Amino acid sequence: MGLSTNIQNDLRRAMKDKNAERVRALRMLASAVKNEEIGKRPVVLEESDVIAVIRREIKKLKDAIGQFRQVKREDLIKSYQAEADIFEEYLPAEMPEEDIRAMVKKKLSESPDKSFGVVMKMVMQELKGRAEGGVVSRIVKEELAR
Repeated sequence: MGLSTNIQNDLRRAMKDKNAERVRALRMLASAVKNEEIGKRPVVLEESDVIAVIRREIKKLKDAIGQFRQVKREDLIKSYQAEADIFEEYLPAEMPEEDIRAMVKKKLSESPDKSFGVVMKMVMQELKGRAEGGVVSRIVKEELAR
């Protein structure tokens, strides 16, 4: 069963349970996934594409939370954080930094071009959503500086 199917099933369950907060969050996530499917037609979304959509939606929520903190809107911070927490339930476990670092070192040794962009592209293609881009970027920069 795919990730988008899990989201739809959980949405139905939340509707039956009358959990309004979860229904709202899952509808927003299902809509974002559906919009991505429409944008990529006729290609069917893979799990890595759905994970990328979830990560993008979480990033939007976290950016909004940062702005709400500046204007001290605790009610909106709690609401958006709850949505982000629900979205994070659908993400696979993050890859440990040691494993990411080992992969970066391996790609650096394989690549004739040691530029940041080339190494990042190689690593991110292999990771396919198992690690955040910011973490990978930091590790690649550290390894290139050595």
